[in-house]
Amino acid sequence: MKQLKIKAHGLTFDTPVVNSNAVFWEIKEPEYARLRNGEQVALVERGTEVPMQVMKCPRRDVILTPLGCDLNEIYREDSGIDEEAYNSEELIFDSYRLNTFGVLSGKQFNHSVRIVSISKLGIGFTISKFMLNFDETYRLNVICDEEPISLQASIRYAHLIEKGIYYSAAIKSIKPRDLEVLRYYTASQQLR
Repeated sequence: MKQLKIKAHGLTFDTPVVNSNAVFWEIKEPEYARLRNGEQVALVERGTEVPMQVMKCPRRDVILTPLGCDLNEIYREDSGIDEEAYNSEELIFDSYRLNTFGVLSGKQFNHSVRIVSISKLGIGFTISKFMLNFDETYRLNVICDEEPISLQASIRYAHLIEKGIYYSAAIKSIKPRDLEVLRYYTASQQLR
């Protein structure tokens, strides 16, 4: 198993790498490191230090993401995203693929959806029929590695695809704990 050096709290730790790609590193937490979610650490690679941010969920390995990664910007009050960002073709944001299921709830319906992507602009999902109204807020319950989370989302975009309708919705509210789980789950899916 590949070993990695990280610097945290002024100390350097050797830790085994569970999984990695070009952007994310999943590691076993060093025994005495006591890393906290959102904490900045340094990945020491070939003599250079790369600033990383810790993503952590209980009973799981730690994932390191690059500092400033769009994944850390999902649902941030101060993200600076306005109405123009949703309609702009010049602005580019990283989008992360997902493949999980959820339940979308409206005033008089519950409908299953497939969650296919997420970015700092919102969450993308497919549904079998055209039935949602733009700028209306819906409750979306999502399954993240057998852990359910709940959020409020407002429909911003829709287009036809071969097997239904693709919708994009801005996240309007989510509990801090659910947001941690969603970000961690999204990062872990990029490593599969």
